[in-house]
Amino acid sequence: LAFNALASSVTSTAVVVDNTAPQCEIITNLAATLTNVDTVVYSVHFTEAVQDFDAQADVTVYTSGTVAYTGISIADGPQTYTVSVTGVSGDGHLNIAANNGGVIRDLAGNPLFTSVSSSTVHMDNTPPRVTAVTPSPSPANSSSINFWFVFSEGVINFDAESDLSLVEGGTLAHVGVSFSAG
Repeated sequence: LAFNALASSVTSTAVVVDNTAPQCEIITNLAATLTNVDTVVYSVHFTEAVQDFDAQADVTVYTSGTVAYTGISIADGPQTYTVSVTGVSGDGHLNIAANNGGVIRDLAGNPLFTSVSSSTVHMDNTPPRVTAVTPSPSPANSSSINFWFVFSEGVINFDAESDLSLVEGGTLAHVGVSFSAG
């Protein structure tokens, strides 16, 4: 056996071992919490960069009432994504979560461990309607008549003469309109 001296040295590089599964930790609704839009957009944030978060099957959409949707699109990444739920219609609630147990993985190949759900978006695509109009006093023999309007749901911006369709007959003519909430 020859005892020869080592002619060169070998330097090893560090190896990073990643056994930590990613988590979907924040899903933020970018729309109003009460809306009638046909596309609801969310920001989905993972604890680290992920791959394969790119298909409709990677997202669970929860709905209630008559809410329906036609599709999902996913953009951006690799740690924060934009998810758009498209073709939304109906009345009720809508929220989403990333599917764990699927193909979503971190860059080391660890599968998604857990996901949170987004806050709930309340969808209201049914316009309000007037359910009753009551004059007071009735019959009227005064210079001023009050009308009480009852709507099927709360309304805003019912505050101008242009919001009314006034039909006058005979010698009746109005001078002005005023509004007050009651």
